[in-house]
Amino acid sequence: MTPGPRLRWRITGNLALLREQVVVFGQACGLRGETLQNLLIAVNEAASNALEHGGLTRMVHLLKDDSGIQVEVIDSGGRLKTRHLERKLELRPNRGMGLGIIQRIGHDVTVDHPGGHSRLRFRVSSGTRPASRAARGGVSYGPFGRSLDLMARTERLRAQARRLTGYTPKHSTALDQDTEPSP
Repeated sequence: MTPGPRLRWRITGNLALLREQVVVFGQACGLRGETLQNLLIAVNEAASNALEHGGLTRMVHLLKDDSGIQVEVIDSGGRLKTRHLERKLELRPNRGMGLGIIQRIGHDVTVDHPGGHSRLRFRVSSGTRPASRAARGGVSYGPFGRSLDLMARTERLRAQARRLTGYTPKHSTALDQDTEPSP
């Protein structure tokens, strides 16, 4: 794999600025549409988790390579464990679904602890979408391969991503029909 552009960003309470930087980075790497939205949503979820559960020092690293974007979120707290990735996705209306969203969007999701820090790693493909969790031998929730609560939260995040990226899908879903079509 040929390494390409990198982004290193300290995670602060200003997630809006981080999201803007992720969009600029993703666009510079040639990402568009749903792929760019997926990167934005996954990084936002990981950064939010690091802010809420991590230590005082939190960083996000993005690296473009031949197959997509490798994401690392490192925090000094060291509290995130592999077992958190193994948890069954629980239906919660407002909380506790960030890692589930990351696992749905990204692939090769891992946690390790270099130097006692927590490091969450995952990849967002620049081309084809990764196989569904069910196809990878995981558990599928609900008729759409994810819970309705997770789907609603993902759609809210996707709407935020659309506003930031200026992307509107060519084919709307039932959840997109309450938005105005782009000119």
